[in-house]
Amino acid sequence: KRFYKNTNVLSSDGVFEVTLDQRKLKTPNGKPFTLKSEPLAIAVATEWHNQKDVITQSSMHLTALCNTSIDNPNRLEKPDMVNYLLNFLPTDTVLFQSNEEADLAEFQKNEWDPVIEWFNKRYETNLQKTLDISPPQ
Repeated sequence: KRFYKNTNVLSSDGVFEVTLDQRKLKTPNGKPFTLKSEPLAIAVATEWHNQKDVITQSSMHLTALCNTSIDNPNRLEKPDMVNYLLNFLPTDTVLFQSNEEADLAEFQKNEWDPVIEWFNKRYETNLQKTLDISPPQ
């Protein structure tokens, strides 16, 4: 059952914390739930605020991602995470585009191509989209 009335975000020295009735949110492992992004903290607080009579954790995707990031339950080191992401990249749906439907192709060009372009610049890669079922380069 929902045990709190209000949610809020506290800020201190560039770190943001979500509160439930003045109590600071903690991760499942009991670590402080601290974030370096105010918009993310507000989004997490909104997830908690939007819970009605019963807390449905499966509907709080950002909270779950943050908990996993903070708790690091698999004890992954940075190289492990990079390798995982690199193995995932060829299956990212943003790279699989279509030119068969004009509206969809236009949407993908306007919304997804900038994401691919940003990623390539930011991480000095050369990911290419594909227009069929073949894996992208």
